[in-house]
Amino acid sequence: MSASNVQKPKALIVDPGGTSRTMLRRMVEQAGLEAMMASSGAEALALARTEVVDIGLLGYLLPDMTGLQLAQSIRPHVAKGAPLLLVTSEEHQELLQEAFRAGITDVFQRARLGELLVYLEAFLGRLLSRDVKGAHILLVEDSRLFVHIVTDMLARCGMTVDCAGSVKEARRLFAERAYDMVITDLVLEGGESGLALVRHLRQGEQDFVKLPILVMTSFDDPTRKTELFHAGVNDYAPKPLVEAEFMARVRNLLIARQLFRRVEEQERRMRQLATTDQLTGLSNRHLFFDSAEHYLARAERENQALSMLLMDVDHFKQVNDRFGHAVGDDVLRVVGGLIGASSRKGDLVARFGGEEFVALMPNCDEKGAQAKAESIRSECERLDVSGVRPTISIGVACFDPLDPESLDSLFSRADRALYEAKRLGRNRVVLDNRLAGQQEELERLLKA
Repeated sequence: MSASNVQKPKALIVDPGGTSRTMLRRMVEQAGLEAMMASSGAEALALARTEVVDIGLLGYLLPDMTGLQLAQSIRPHVAKGAPLLLVTSEEHQELLQEAFRAGITDVFQRARLGELLVYLEAFLGRLLSRDVKGAHILLVEDSRLFVHIVTDMLARCGMTVDCAGSVKEARRLFAERAYDMVITDLVLEGGESGLALVRHLRQGEQDFVKLPILVMTSFDDPTRKTELFHAGVNDYAPKPLVEAEFMARVRNLLIARQLFRRVEEQERRMRQLATTDQLTGLSNRHLFFDSAEHYLARAERENQALSMLLMDVDHFKQVNDRFGHAVGDDVLRVVGGLIGASSRKGDLVARFGGEEFVALMPNCDEKGAQAKAESIRSECERLDVSGVRPTISIGVACFDPLDPESLDSLFSRADRALYEAKRLGRNRVVLDNRLAGQQEELERLLKA
């Protein structure tokens, strides 16, 4: 069952504006929640009186009150048990104590918003786990009476049921469609038992929790129960079925499946947060260094060219000083997006830090690297971001598989070329010629 089967919970974001407001909204929507925006405490209270609020993200400094004052005023108007989170740049013990006294559920620092995203995703998972409506069940049963009884129980809880009367038919349906759960009788027509179906399903890549299997059986001896669990069954329901007990077992298995999938998604997001620059969406410096050595090793092993582009937004400090950091962030986001969109599948593109970006392009020689760098420079020159017309300087260095070098050496040459581009007036591409550099170094050593 996916989040699309359930109406999205609503998150109230109370923030005066700017980059932080935009990032909070994007984070809330990324987590799968619907964002409602307010710029002041009064506006937030008005929204809470007319809209359902499942969770609140409150800025600390608001135009008309503090986030702590708002928490005390808004609590009676939000959903029962709804978390109220304080998002702040402040970080001291006294604030934490005041926040908890005011009814704040938890406090998140703006500098560590990745933790907030994990919290929001876990919050949505907890909400979704309360509801099993929309689950798609494969019921394998050859008794028309039991098919009617079980289908009726599941349908009354909002589940969709496909029925098969034999293992052969169940295999066909399972191959054609995705199911959230399989419920099967132990004794079936067609010469194959429910255990044969269980063995078939467990031979694939379906995990024990990803695909729960419930067996209905009139055999209730301990030996048979042990056989069922050894075969890969998650649970069993004795016949004749008791509706309350049967539905409790079904619900528990579906909730366990949902929670497991949410944990998997949270782990994936944590890995992504650890390797992704949150402002631009590109890889970060950590992932670049983790991967770059493999790029060089592969280029040497496969005797292929490899080029590095080191890029720096010109006069970026002046952009921040003149237009503000919010516009500066927009410039970096747009320029990063341009660089990412210009890359090929297989290129390693990262925000290296500040206003600096780096790209490793496998199977790309000097001519191709210069052409790509010039294309990026030219496209950047045509941008207009909130009145800012950014330009970019690019240093290019190429790896020779017949004369390999270290990553530090390649990076140093790209950095030297970038420095030269800056020295020559910026908004230009400079290629570092390794042979010329080696000749200059040799001449320097000879003179010494």
